[in-house]
Amino acid sequence: MKIKIFMLIFLIINFLNISQAQTITQETKTYTKVAYAKNQQDTIAIIKVEYPTIVSTSNPAIKEILEREIVKCFFEEENPSKDPFKHLEETLQTWQTEMNQSNRTVQYYLYKTIRVENSLPNIINIYSYSEGYTGGAHGFSSFFAKNIDAQTGRKITLADVFVEEFQEATALLKTAEKEFCDAQGISAQTNLAEYGYTGFSDGFVWSKNYLFKENGIYFEYNEYEIAAYVLGASQFLLPYHKIKKWLRSDAYLGNLK
Repeated sequence: MKIKIFMLIFLIINFLNISQAQTITQETKTYTKVAYAKNQQDTIAIIKVEYPTIVSTSNPAIKEILEREIVKCFFEEENPSKDPFKHLEETLQTWQTEMNQSNRTVQYYLYKTIRVENSLPNIINIYSYSEGYTGGAHGFSSFFAKNIDAQTGRKITLADVFVEEFQEATALLKTAEKEFCDAQGISAQTNLAEYGYTGFSDGFVWSKNYLFKENGIYFEYNEYEIAAYVLGASQFLLPYHKIKKWLRSDAYLGNLK
């Protein structure tokens, strides 16, 4: 009897932790730096970053974790070794020197937006979108995303929400591939590799950048990740109701079936 009562209490506490959304208070700030030509009048490079600062969280332990993840978004890498603002200043100085020495006239730029969102009660989304030009035939864009447990700050991956065999689940991969094709406006019967998506030569692959949103899992493949630059970045949403049989009932998305 005592064991049953203990288990009931544990389940109630666990349910409350999952159901109660993390309250995040944040402020949006903008970092802007401009570099000028030798005449000190013409703008030759600009960096602009819109980013959040975390004022408070209902779970204080999460605040420091979010701050670290925001810094990673500045660099779009897991282990940044510099202060982000010092890094941006050094980057701008490098551009300025390069452009003044080469007398280039096309402006270099980097625009980056960083966001922290609580789309689901138990998951926090952290992501950044960047676009810019630093020479060459064309500009660039990139998407960098992370999902963390709203209570513990632990990183959440596809392996945490899908059943163990999801990587080999042919029907799941086919479902994802169809949603991808629909989003790109091409036939689901298309040989994706022949269409230009050479990253799918050996079959459908999951993007490493995804977000667990309210209605499904949002995936974005960066330029060159699965196709040549001409096809650009590719996105698609995998609705939860179409993949419910592969979602773990005891995990983060179990109650969204």
